[in-house]
Amino acid sequence: MKKVVSLLQKLLVLKNFKKCFLFTFLVLASAVVCSSSFAAVEVAFSEVITLLPSSHTQPTVDISIHVDTKSTWSMEVIRERLIKMKEALASCQMQVRHVYVFKMRLSEKLVRVDDDTHPEIHYDGFKEISKKSQQVTAIQIFYFEKYLNPFSSSGSLPYAIDDQRKDVPSRLHNTVWMPYWNPSHVYGKKVNYSMEAHELGHLFTRQGHDTSGASTIMADASVKRENWFSKSQCKNFDVPQQQSIIQLPTPLPESPQVTQPTCSEKPDSLAPLFAIHYKKYGKQYYMSLECVRNTKNLYDKYSELEIGLSSPFYSVLVIHKDKNKNIFPLQARSSIKSWANHSFLVHNGWVLDLDYSSKPQIVGLADYLREMWGESAKDLLFQVRPASEITDFTDLEIRESFKSNKYPVYSSDNLKTIFSQSQSQSQSQSQCDHF
Repeated sequence: MKKVVSLLQKLLVLKNFKKCFLFTFLVLASAVVCSSSFAAVEVAFSEVITLLPSSHTQPTVDISIHVDTKSTWSMEVIRERLIKMKEALASCQMQVRHVYVFKMRLSEKLVRVDDDTHPEIHYDGFKEISKKSQQVTAIQIFYFEKYLNPFSSSGSLPYAIDDQRKDVPSRLHNTVWMPYWNPSHVYGKKVNYSMEAHELGHLFTRQGHDTSGASTIMADASVKRENWFSKSQCKNFDVPQQQSIIQLPTPLPESPQVTQPTCSEKPDSLAPLFAIHYKKYGKQYYMSLECVRNTKNLYDKYSELEIGLSSPFYSVLVIHKDKNKNIFPLQARSSIKSWANHSFLVHNGWVLDLDYSSKPQIVGLADYLREMWGESAKDLLFQVRPASEITDFTDLEIRESFKSNKYPVYSSDNLKTIFSQSQSQSQSQSQCDHF
């Protein structure tokens, strides 16, 4: 009997211990859950929506959109709205080319964004979300649930922040904020115009509403708005420019024969996708010590989206003249000091190297050779082939391709001359894409 009582006591103690442990675990778990709900904004690149081929000759604009995955917005609905936005901008001969889609997972605290109804202007929610946004284009549209303090009981209206605002951080400039909780969704009100295009109108003209009484998309009364801009509004369009990741060429007095790409030929259309591949780590984007595959991934995406195809892309492979020596980059993004080989793209005399610099930069060939390789450039061999023919990935395959003479091999000086001629020819044949 004593043994039974003793056993029961032990079980009771153990049971209480389990309860205590379970309680402690639940408390800690809830603390973790609570803290994670207020954690930093999570952002991931999703896709590129092509609304217009890059060969189109009218003025074009690329935009980025950030969609809160915890909101009611769906990509199907957003795609339909983007088409309507495109139609409105077309009335000004302005075409939307590519839409870079990012999925955001906002914490509960940030699902609702502050508005500007107070004199001191609170932008806390805006600030936190924009800190994590991928600013690969000048213009960003944010799709989320609703503001912290709605403008009215009938739902909140979209809001635009242009680059003339001095009372907000510059990272908030050229942003449009699209709450799902707006009149069209709350009451099912029919809207005859694109809310996105209306807000972009504010950004492009840096002006308020049209009080003339005309039924333009910028009309003061929303019931009068139709999906088109007036000629006078179109004349006032000044599309914001992205802070360029393109490093403009510098004069090279020691190589006067080299014709550097000019400002008018800047590869603006290449920049957003290049920045995405530079920043995103993964097999389909960028991985360290996988330079050839990274180069192929980047070219394949340009080809798939028909970006920059008015001029050819070239793949350049690099090895040391001495097969027993490595090559030593001066401006590599990683801490690795030497490589067996390297690979990058060249387009219209511009270098797209995902391993160059500590931030994404597109740079002229002569500047790239000087900054990336310095004096050692004279000791390197450069093989050039069409980017569509990237097939060799291992060091052995790369070196065998140099021996085979299937593709031409140049010194650094000859490489500059070859691409200088290519640049001059392409300049007379086509124009680069522009924002």
